Amino acid sequence: MGRWDFSGGIPFVVFADSSRRRLATSLADGGSGGWPATAAQIAAFAEVLHRVAPRMTVEERDVLLKWLRGEAR
Repeated sequence: MGRWDFSGGIPFVVFADSSRRRLATSLADGGSGGWPATAAQIAAFAEVLHRVAPRMTVEERDVLLKWLRGEAR
C-alpha cells in the first residue's frame, strides 16, 4: 500500500498496468478505500473498471458487479 501512497486500512484495491504503474485505486471516484459494498461504491467501482479494464466485456463486468451486490449464485 505504501507504494501507492495509501496508509488507510484494508482491503485496498489497486489497478495497475504491467509496469506496476497505478491506474486507479479503491479511493478513486468517491471510493472509501475499502471493498465496494454500498450501491454508490459499486457504481463507482463499475466506472473504474470500465476505464482501467477496457478489454473486459460487459458480460464479465456484470458477473463481478452482480457478485458484489450479492446477486450471484
